[in-house]
Amino acid sequence: ADLHLELPTTLGDISYSYRNRKPLPEVISRTAPDGYEWKMELVGRSAYAFLLRRIMHLEADPDAIVSKALDQTPGALLDLVPTQSGKADLVLRSGDLLAQFLSLDLEHVHSQLRTTLGGNGQIEISALFAECGKDEITTVVPVHIQTEKGSLQANKILRNLSYASIQFPNTPCRAVVVQVLDHNVLALFEIEKEFDELRIVQEHHVRLIR
Repeated sequence: ADLHLELPTTLGDISYSYRNRKPLPEVISRTAPDGYEWKMELVGRSAYAFLLRRIMHLEADPDAIVSKALDQTPGALLDLVPTQSGKADLVLRSGDLLAQFLSLDLEHVHSQLRTTLGGNGQIEISALFAECGKDEITTVVPVHIQTEKGSLQANKILRNLSYASIQFPNTPCRAVVVQVLDHNVLALFEIEKEFDELRIVQEHHVRLIR
């Protein structure tokens, strides 16, 4: 029988969509107790589980003051990048926006880092920066770049923090989210985890001037 369903290109699109973009079906979400929500998470290679988690709404402050910053990224390079997240990554690497935000002397380590890490399954980190001392890494900064409006993606922030705690267990971690609010406006958030909840440590909005 024809069920009139629009099938995904790949089955993996279904799990990715519900993990990162779409809310779970109401028949599932309504079973969560007040103040909690079900999240679909990777727990191993091609293995998923529904986890009950406190609802965390982290959003940009609509009344935040927007400062101006000179964007030093060559326009020719920006023209080569088709996505907003890719352009934001270039901006972070070309200037000292992130270093000034955190008051750290940062070096870019990797972009679009994909790795499989223990029971967390596959992790994808938008960018990884680090501050280095003479003989050691003194701070790691995993960055999640978000182009979607609205609440920050708590699941991805938690994965970044999990990656840092496992990969760099003895190194301080300062997790950052960069949200694209407008064509030339970025919101930078430093996020930390307290018990089972995330909180915004500091927030800064900047308009890029070219």
